[in-house]
Amino acid sequence: MISASALVNTVEHSYTTEKKPSFLTTELFLFSFLWPVMIFPKEVQFFALLLIAFVLVKKHAVTFDLLSFFLCAYLVLYAFSIFINVLIRSSETIRVLAAFNSLSIWMLAIVFYLVYKNIQLDMKKLIKIGFINYSVLILLWAVSLLIFSVTAMGKVSVLTRTLYYTETFNGEVVTRFVGFM
Repeated sequence: MISASALVNTVEHSYTTEKKPSFLTTELFLFSFLWPVMIFPKEVQFFALLLIAFVLVKKHAVTFDLLSFFLCAYLVLYAFSIFINVLIRSSETIRVLAAFNSLSIWMLAIVFYLVYKNIQLDMKKLIKIGFINYSVLILLWAVSLLIFSVTAMGKVSVLTRTLYYTETFNGEVVTRFVGFM
């Protein structure tokens, strides 16, 4: 026979030994990694997002709805058009690679849609992450304004990603803030 105090201790122990979900296992970690992913070149961005998608697909069940089938049908048509254009036309290799790049980005976007459509997100945490992301963007804008004011550099790039650049508009030189996007 189990005493009441042993039962209480067992219940308390089960609550205290539960692991708190780590940051990498939460559904919101994609939104937190947008800035680090954005600064890297496109090839690295794609593989980083692909890795994140694999982690999310492994964690969550993916279910298809009517929109998912339409999106997948679009992907099949897109892939078929690439295949036909490669056979019929003599396209430049760079154009064919660009078409496959667009196709792979669409595939990745559909995977993220399939994962996130069934997840209940903590909106308070998502708003906090959004606030931090916008704060970083405003900070980058202020830094670019300061750099341009002090140095009058026409363009600033980091790892091939542009922070800002200058161009002529209506006869005046204007600064365009890009923010690595």
